[in-house]
Amino acid sequence: MVAAKKTAAKKVSGRELLAKMRKEDSDIIGRVEDFDLEIVGQSTGNISIDFLSGIGGVPKGRIIESYGPYSSGKTTAAIMTMGQMQKRMKAEGDEDGLLIFVDYEHTFDSKYALALGLDSSADNFVYMAPNTLEEGMNTFRQLLDTGDVRLVIFDSVAAMVPEGEIEAETGKAEVGLRAKLLNQSCRQITGKLAKYGTTAWFCNHVQEKIDTSYMGRQLASRGIKQWVSPGGTALPFYASFRIFFEKAGTAKSKEFDALGNTDDEEVTGQKIKMTVTKNKVGPAFRVAELRIHRGKGFSQAYSVYNVLESHGLIKKSGSWIKVNESVVPETLKEKVDDKGWMQMQGEDNLIKAIESSPEWLRVAENKAREILTEFGLPTVDGSLYNSDGEVDAEKLLKVNKTTGEVADSE
Repeated sequence: MVAAKKTAAKKVSGRELLAKMRKEDSDIIGRVEDFDLEIVGQSTGNISIDFLSGIGGVPKGRIIESYGPYSSGKTTAAIMTMGQMQKRMKAEGDEDGLLIFVDYEHTFDSKYALALGLDSSADNFVYMAPNTLEEGMNTFRQLLDTGDVRLVIFDSVAAMVPEGEIEAETGKAEVGLRAKLLNQSCRQITGKLAKYGTTAWFCNHVQEKIDTSYMGRQLASRGIKQWVSPGGTALPFYASFRIFFEKAGTAKSKEFDALGNTDDEEVTGQKIKMTVTKNKVGPAFRVAELRIHRGKGFSQAYSVYNVLESHGLIKKSGSWIKVNESVVPETLKEKVDDKGWMQMQGEDNLIKAIESSPEWLRVAENKAREILTEFGLPTVDGSLYNSDGEVDAEKLLKVNKTTGEVADSE
């Protein structure tokens, strides 16, 4: 009896299988152009922070983290960004979009938010005050699945309390519980953030690390502090953009003191040093100094002043300041001398003057944006920053990238 011949199974080629998979699973497999992978920056409302990121603002569809000591401007920067996004949504007619503020600290100030440009009474603003970490994350994930969330702010990681810690007796150690839950949460939301273009902003504190080792004692004896942030290593790993805030001094001015001590200068704000410690969308380790005014947020005029001074359009000579005529508004052109400079006394006086004049701020900001565009700041829709629109690439200032100096105007 002759044995039957075995029919060899037809081999499916890789390209055939790939074509079949693309047709059946179009959501997870395809060509690069089939997915929305464009890196888009969303303005923070401050020219210095926008330049730090390298893309004109915080990245869309990514996790970002702002961390630093208390009262260093982390929440202020987040709320200002949300305010800018709210304006953009209104301008673009995005009626379905949602902005979520998850307030683990239970300290949200609607009046301060309004001063920063965020209208908390608007229909697109969602306020959440969860009692536990899981409660806030699970509620947010339900809203995230709708695809309508544009930006969510978690304030803050240090105030996130796991259910296990709430139910435990005071004094009982719950080792690594928050870090494990935060790591799990980041794994759960990372893919959906990218899919729906949602930005998740985590505000985090830093605490001084207690190190009793020999090296730790040596660093402490030299006044060098070691910092550690709550929540483990989840955010440093999953975040595409991390920025460190630290206090760099106070801003003082002579203002009326209700207590009667009018001879001394009153603290009206503080200087903040910001350092990009991780950036997957642009250059890392850029540093900028900003100023926060009490009840007003980051000073755009101070950031603009720093840019113009570093590129030679504002020059200091003792207490006197010289301002190039290209930065002077039309209403003050009569004060410009024959050499093309206007003189003022006092750095703070100049910054206050720019800040109090919308026209001067617009002119100075446009000039600063022209300079920073030469160094990588994208040209973006200027309607949210000033009234002049986009920077005209053909009219950009000529900047020497070696010295940073701006060429004299013809």
